Amino acid sequence: MSAELVDRFFSAMSAGDLDTVRTVFHEDCVSTDYATGQVSKGIEGNMADVQAWSSSFSDMKVEAVSHIVTGNTVVTEMKFSGTNDGDMPAPDGSAIPATGKRVEMRGCQICEFKDGKMINARQYYDMMGMMAQLGLMG
Repeated sequence: MSAELVDRFFSAMSAGDLDTVRTVFHEDCVSTDYATGQVSKGIEGNMADVQAWSSSFSDMKVEAVSHIVTGNTVVTEMKFSGTNDGDMPAPDGSAIPATGKRVEMRGCQICEFKDGKMINARQYYDMMGMMAQLGLMG
């Protein structure tokens, strides 16, 4: 069941279906993006993070490559692609102007579920590789 929730979450993100994305988060959800250090709390904090990605990459696609499920935890190898056609929020609060360049990367997400909703999530991906693809570093 939990792997299907991850698939639904990724599918909704890829389709820009923010109403469905919202239904996946538990009200006490805490998500940590280890590439940026950002911690998102609650439904609104997590939605703000999803909206930041959506506005930075309006054509983003997030796909599960594989899942490992144990108890209420799902570990997902994921694939992300998209064109950076919107400004990206930087960790310091500034904005990185859109580059118009396409990004493709792999990552890992570890999600814990409670009451059929995402309560804890941790994302790991290659931020330096993404920045290089965007032409922002050598």
